[in-house]
Parts: sequence; C-alpha cells; structure tokens
Amino acid sequence: MKKILLGLLLISSTFAYTLQNGATGPTQGTVTFPSSTELTYQHDGSEIGSAMVLDSFQIHATDAANNVGPDAWIYVKITPVDNQAPVISSDTITVPEGGSINYSPSVTDVDTP
Repeated sequence: MKKILLGLLLISSTFAYTLQNGATGPTQGTVTFPSSTELTYQHDGSEIGSAMVLDSFQIHATDAANNVGPDAWIYVKITPVDNQAPVISSDTITVPEGGSINYSPSVTDVDTP
C-alpha cells in the first residue's frame, strides 16, 4: 500500500478523497482531484499583500466498501512573492588612502526579475 504524508493527513492509495459536501471550500483558491488519491490546491492569484494568508477546506476519505471517514481540515499557507522590499547585503570595501573604488552593492528582490 502506497502512503504519502501530506501535512497532517496520511493519504493511502486504497482510499478516495473528496471535498466535504456542503462544507465551505477554500476562499483563496480551488481544489481539484486529479485522481482519487491526490488533490491539487491552486491559489487564485489574487494579491495577498506582504503577509502570509491562511486558507482551508474540508475533505473526507471513502474506502473500497464505501465507508466514509470523518472530515479533516486541510490548512494551506499562502506566502507572498511580490510586494516584498528589496534586501541589501552588508559588506566591507577597502579604499586606499586618497583613492576611490567602484562598488555595486548586492541587492536581492524576490519579486523583481
């Protein structure tokens, strides 16, 4: 039996997983089931600002005998990739007395290509 650990949910290839009927689905994205043993969460691409956002949805498992297990909450942390401030690295440069130096500071910005 194949087992995959997904967050706090143990997924086994002998079960089928579905969204809980009537339960509130995710508000920041969609959930699809490419197969009965796998789910895909896709963020809707809406701007979340500079702070992490939490989304959630409920699923349950059904076994081969059609027994439905209790609902489980899946929590999704959506992390921002834009609206982040650039980060400049501290550095030390050496200049000879009376001299000059050309220097390019090291700056990274995760949302600027």
